Amino acid sequence: MIPLHYKCRTYLAASLVFSSLLYTSCGESGSTQAQAGGQGGSAAKTAMADSEPRSKDPRLEGARRALAAGQASSARTQLDQLGAAAGVEGPLCEARLAFWNREVIEALAAVERARKIAPNDSRVFATAAELLALTERGADADDELKLGLAQAGPTPDIRRAQAVRMLTQPGRGPEALALLEAALAAAPELPYMAWPLSQAYLLTARSDLGLGETEVAIEHALEALSLDPKLSYAYVVLGDGYAGTLDFVSSLEAYGKAAEAGIDVRREQADTHMRAGMAARMVKNHGAAVAHYLAARDLGLSNLEMSSGADYLKSQANLALTAAADAEIAGKLDLAEEHLEEALRMDPRSLEALDFLGSIRFRGADFAGAAVAWEVLLGYERESAESRESTTHLNLARALVLGERAVEARGALDAYLEAWPDGPLAAETREMILRLPE
Repeated sequence: MIPLHYKCRTYLAASLVFSSLLYTSCGESGSTQAQAGGQGGSAAKTAMADSEPRSKDPRLEGARRALAAGQASSARTQLDQLGAAAGVEGPLCEARLAFWNREVIEALAAVERARKIAPNDSRVFATAAELLALTERGADADDELKLGLAQAGPTPDIRRAQAVRMLTQPGRGPEALALLEAALAAAPELPYMAWPLSQAYLLTARSDLGLGETEVAIEHALEALSLDPKLSYAYVVLGDGYAGTLDFVSSLEAYGKAAEAGIDVRREQADTHMRAGMAARMVKNHGAAVAHYLAARDLGLSNLEMSSGADYLKSQANLALTAAADAEIAGKLDLAEEHLEEALRMDPRSLEALDFLGSIRFRGADFAGAAVAWEVLLGYERESAESRESTTHLNLARALVLGERAVEARGALDAYLEAWPDGPLAAETREMILRLPE
């Protein structure tokens, strides 16, 4: 099953940018892993026509490799050296280079130059269809594909272009993957495959999650990342998939990588920490349970949202309070302080723990530390209207005076009288003010 928080995300939109088409795929065939994985059985049944012979000119191959490595200037140099010797493939590669440079008009013009050289070459129709699809001209891309199928048949290039078009349409990721794998099986050296394959694997993984096929989703997400390690949304799918298999460590690691890439996955991380905390409680691994619940809280979950997790943290805080009391009785004030700090880590608003901590620090002559504990406690008491009956302001004033901060001590005492001029501790407060050092 998949996590209840799983939401449909538009993974493709962030990837359909000009840079995606060239840097990850121009002139490169798919990886061995990509060729072997996925829906090869159904893809093998896809009709496929023979592809046109490809140039083996080392300059053209070098230009393709340069584009794939993001070395546009090197590709430009080698294409210039080729000139007309590149045949139809020259302007087609020029088209992709122009597209990389966000020069769409120039890219389509280069396709038309290729069309004049070889009007029935499937690669011309395929390149035009891909560029049109990626510039939100789907209808024009469909027209190019129809013409290509009529003139050249379903060659691997046409199948690749059909898959690219599918990647721009909702819910067609698995179909695109089947076509790409069929094309790759028919033409292992088919160029421009890494980008569409990575996108198809990602979208198929997302579809797998929707069908509850979490293990397959994980495999497909990993395939996408093997082709494009920067495909950060694949980490979100991977995190969802691992969470569905109860592998919370791997899930949190994947979400962490998505967060590093700038994706907001705090809710997914928090929910996974909650589930991991419950799993740890089931096997009585209280340390891990506390760590996961605290992480969920740090990610923004309220006590209401944490439900039993918040109750669990309070119960663990009470155990730490008991341990602190035992340590105090044994005269181990340092140990008692450690237990109290642990209690406050789990229940930061524990009034009892704050007061106890202030007292322990005061007895140890840590007047500054005691003042901090009592000042925080006083703030919470004021919020809950408990400060009228409390002696916290008196304890705070004593710690401040002994810490040579008499002015601040007077402020704490004056604040009580301002709020409760006739309060039960008003007389004692005034008496302490009279005894304050100048």
